Amino acid sequence: MNSRLLEYFLNALFWGVTAWLIASSFSIQAQEFEMVDGTETVTFIRNESLQWKILACVAVAALVSYLNLWNILRLRTDQTQRKSVILLAVALLLVVITLFPILENWWAPFPAITLPATLRNGILLFYFTFFAAYGLAKVWWSTYQQQQQLVLARKQAELQLLRNQLQPHFLFNALNNLLALVNQQQSPLLADSIERLSQLLRYVIDETRAGQVSIQQEIEFIRNYVEVQLLRFDPGEVHFDLQVEGDYYQQQIEPGLFIPFVENAFKYGTEPEQESKISCHFDLNQPDAVVFSIQNQIRLQSADRERNGTGIASTRRRLELIYPGRHQLEVRQDANFIVQLNIQTHDGDNS
Repeated sequence: MNSRLLEYFLNALFWGVTAWLIASSFSIQAQEFEMVDGTETVTFIRNESLQWKILACVAVAALVSYLNLWNILRLRTDQTQRKSVILLAVALLLVVITLFPILENWWAPFPAITLPATLRNGILLFYFTFFAAYGLAKVWWSTYQQQQQLVLARKQAELQLLRNQLQPHFLFNALNNLLALVNQQQSPLLADSIERLSQLLRYVIDETRAGQVSIQQEIEFIRNYVEVQLLRFDPGEVHFDLQVEGDYYQQQIEPGLFIPFVENAFKYGTEPEQESKISCHFDLNQPDAVVFSIQNQIRLQSADRERNGTGIASTRRRLELIYPGRHQLEVRQDANFIVQLNIQTHDGDNS
């Protein structure tokens, strides 16, 4: 039996057992005592009409409890909905407590029987509270699992970085040594290229250790990356247009989220001896959001893109772990390949 079927079975068992206990316990109308051969026996007399009304109340409690459970489970995908979840839960409880006495007398059978207010509200509150706690526990467990996955992913990335640390440091030092040997007056392009490549390595090795970087640093990293990529092409073959709009450059963001899309644009949208265009745009007009978009022409065949386009899938998973409920990633293809990524850099509840 898988976990979902087990959960359904336990839910059904819970409702069956508790409904039977409540209906049998609170519908007792009288007790009869009888002595038979010196042994006293007790017989409970139950009000069948009251039992049906109790079971009807349990059925309404089940409906409202599962509606509220669905409401609470929305927090698994978007923690910013806390206020709306709380308001909807309170509204559901108030509505059922208010309307139940009005609707109760319309039900058959036994419309003349009315549940005591304390019993009716007690049943509704018991199930509503129990399933609210159940839903919050499921949300906590889902959040905990996501946090563990994020910790594991970061530890794996850190381990990989430690394994490769010698090689980047060696390359970084070697590039600086080569730059010292280059005559910058005679070979300005070569000197500038080595300097940009050195800056790329410095960013990867040193700047990203803090965990988050400013969006300004990310944009500068992309500029250096693009300049190095353009060395592969003749002048005028690739037109790369990078536009930055807005003044909120100091927003902190996870490093390396945008470069896979720029890399894909060069990998799949350019081809030697053919003119290509890549347009990249950053919208920094909001203090707590970054809007990024990039589009390029399509040069590779679909089979090549499917075989090689794994960068977007890994970046999508990384976004789900780091910015759950705080990002929207749209990837579409028409005449061009277009990517748009919106990231809320601050949690709305904590900012």
